[in-house]
Amino acid sequence: MTEAAAPGPPAGDDSLRGSAGPLRLLSDERLARRAAKGERRAFEAIYRRYHENLYRFCLATTGNPQDAQEALQNTMVKVLRALPGEQRRIQLRPWLYRIARNEAVETIRRRRDTAELAPEQAPAPLEIAATAEARERLRGLLADLDELPGRQRAALVMREMAGLDFEQIGESLGTSAQAARQTVYEARLGLRQMEAGREMDCDAVMRELSDADGRVARRRELRAHLHACESCRAFRAGITERRGGFASIAPLPLAVSAGLLQSALGAAGAGAAAATSALAKPVATVAVVAILGAAAADRGGLIDAPVPGGGSSSTPAEDAARPVGAPLQGGEAGSPTRVTPPAKSAKP
Repeated sequence: MTEAAAPGPPAGDDSLRGSAGPLRLLSDERLARRAAKGERRAFEAIYRRYHENLYRFCLATTGNPQDAQEALQNTMVKVLRALPGEQRRIQLRPWLYRIARNEAVETIRRRRDTAELAPEQAPAPLEIAATAEARERLRGLLADLDELPGRQRAALVMREMAGLDFEQIGESLGTSAQAARQTVYEARLGLRQMEAGREMDCDAVMRELSDADGRVARRRELRAHLHACESCRAFRAGITERRGGFASIAPLPLAVSAGLLQSALGAAGAGAAAATSALAKPVATVAVVAILGAAAADRGGLIDAPVPGGGSSSTPAEDAARPVGAPLQGGEAGSPTRVTPPAKSAKP
């Protein structure tokens, strides 16, 4: 793709003029060929043509001016070393952006491997945004771009800021034009999801955080909302802090734990023996009723024998879980259950 002719240097300025006329008017292809022959002025022309856009690209990738300047410098050093003696035909523009992307990613990696700056210490890109509104808009844009995968971020910036076509973007990313088109679409969709997240209702966000016990799902909308909403961040932080507080409760000492276990086992054994003794009388009563008849047994006071558990039909596990003092199923706790004798048949 041939570059549009740029205005020539001021009259009398021969710093960028060569035997074929002003270097600023040459196409990328011709500038690359001259730089490959070792012409320093051709490299200077390449730098002056692209360094501003490459810097903005590096800034959008790294997120702060210092890293962007470092990435730009490393990019130009590599270009200066690689061009002299190059025999291949170079598509200069996508080639430059490919180098710049690699250097920006490497700069981020080095920064994370050392000491990442706290948000309040991170330098703000004040020098490229004139007004407070523009600075805030830029800060938000860089924060959103940082949430995108590196490949999507690079493709989007090359398309929307540098104006590369999809074929050039694909060449820079080492892929096809169709894949580059899809990558740009995914980046734009991701940014829209972040905008939707900032517009989410706080009650819905807090409900989702509560249901997940403060864990944040891999949803861009939710992360974007938390980034922008101090109230929802505080809600999530409260969940995390309380969980940490509960986790700090000292565990039961080992000796005490062993003693409680032995006491529980002993109490359970004693309860089982008492239950066996209490069960003997109802069994004997049933036997007497069967032998003497219901009337005689009732006159003898044997029918009102209490049934263990108060006649409850619940299981031992249910009884154990019942609150202290709560009535048992089928009657009050400890109340006897009267056995109703069968009705006498009428004599003829």
